[in-house]
Amino acid sequence: MTSVDPGLQRVLSLSGGGVRGLFQARFLMRLEKLIGEPIRNRVQLFAGTSTGAIVAGLLAHGVAAAQVYELFSTLSKEVFHPRPFASLRRGGRYDASKLNSLLVDVLGNVTLDALQVPVLLTSSAVDTHSAKTFSTSGDAGITVVDAIMASTAAPTYFPPRRVVGDKRGFYDGGLWANDPIDAAIACLQRDYAANTEDIRVLSIGTGKVASGTSLADVEHFRTLSVKTVRSIWDMTASLQASASAMLAERRLAPGAIVRVNPTLSTWVPLDDAAGALKILPGIADQEFEQAGQSASRILEPCTTGRRDTAVPEIAIRGIQAAGITRFIPARKYYAEFRAGAESISSYISQARREIIMVSVNLATGVEMEKIRRTFKNLLTREDDAPEITVSLLNPDKDYLMRTLCEHLEKNPDELADSIRQSLQSLAVLRSELLPEQQARLHVRVHNTLPAASAILLDPQTSKGLIQLETNSYKSAAIDSFGFEVAVGSGFFNTLRTAYRQLIADGEPRGESHD
Repeated sequence: MTSVDPGLQRVLSLSGGGVRGLFQARFLMRLEKLIGEPIRNRVQLFAGTSTGAIVAGLLAHGVAAAQVYELFSTLSKEVFHPRPFASLRRGGRYDASKLNSLLVDVLGNVTLDALQVPVLLTSSAVDTHSAKTFSTSGDAGITVVDAIMASTAAPTYFPPRRVVGDKRGFYDGGLWANDPIDAAIACLQRDYAANTEDIRVLSIGTGKVASGTSLADVEHFRTLSVKTVRSIWDMTASLQASASAMLAERRLAPGAIVRVNPTLSTWVPLDDAAGALKILPGIADQEFEQAGQSASRILEPCTTGRRDTAVPEIAIRGIQAAGITRFIPARKYYAEFRAGAESISSYISQARREIIMVSVNLATGVEMEKIRRTFKNLLTREDDAPEITVSLLNPDKDYLMRTLCEHLEKNPDELADSIRQSLQSLAVLRSELLPEQQARLHVRVHNTLPAASAILLDPQTSKGLIQLETNSYKSAAIDSFGFEVAVGSGFFNTLRTAYRQLIADGEPRGESHD
């Protein structure tokens, strides 16, 4: 068994999510290839819930991440086949013995105290309705398979698990800690005397929805339907993960947590093996391109001594005067410095009353589709739907296209076409809305180059934010940098006024009410 090393103490926290654990396994396979050595060499504690417990247990045992991914591909197809007449029979919908056999083939009878790296796996005691963690420090004689099976026993999906030497039955840990990050921090402090300032966490989820469950869907839930069970379970798991992450961020130093949890445009229920195998590998690869570097940095080996991180007083005074809340040196840092709102779509979802976006072409392809879907979710909210204004560079102004094309390394026609594609996508969105919803969507084009692309969230309220993003000459989009400014400073007021004027000096696009 590997004990926790002095210095920085790193946790790999893995959330639950059924077959969506395929995302975790694939992301970690890419990460292990990037760092050039087993992830277990960089981690002092693996923490897992449900499907995350499977990944955590296998990695802690010394199984390569690529093999974990292969195992998950097999596991997803073989485990989630409903038993005949499952809805009418006692016990779970699926046969837990299949999962048990697959795990025994790899892990055998290895006990928690024999693992190469300490683990903490969450579970729930059925008999006492109490939280339970199986850990290297507290459950030495328990087999890893028993602990994993106790953590993965999702109610109605699998029957409760009995563990050797314990009379209780255990259900899925996601009932109270779908993201085990907070439990892991407590374990490090209690069992390994870790200092809060020395803890670093890489938290990998299994995907989230952009805007939760609509009220209309909830109101039409059928009491005994599979859809209802799936939705309530997914809702509970997401809420638990959100609460755990919130508490952890309050306990640790800023920047100590890197969270990877993609927004899924197509939701994958925890037992939809076909859906998971179809879309999650691609999503994991895409997410790794954005967050892989941030994930690898949180796992960097300790160096002797500590770096002097003192910020000059003059710099602090300038930051405070401007109201700057974040500086992001490149897009690959979003997962680290804007955790929980890494993508544009997740960032704008925070708005309650108004969104203003000023950009060259907003985005194209997959990201544009996510933004459009987020706009629709916000505009169709039954209560307090926000006003949304989008202003793009005018593609009909040849001088603008010629001025910017060299900077972006595109020819003028390519740049103009990409902007028109975004405008067309917004026009399609408008056609899908009711008249009163259309009135809240304003699409415009601006006739001059802004200093930077901007997102203004609720700029007229006490919680207003402005994010600016730009990049250097002929730099790749991934190297774009920016910062966020909060309401309350003169700088914020200057930016808000300038961008509103830029939009006013432009032209409307779309329906006559724009």
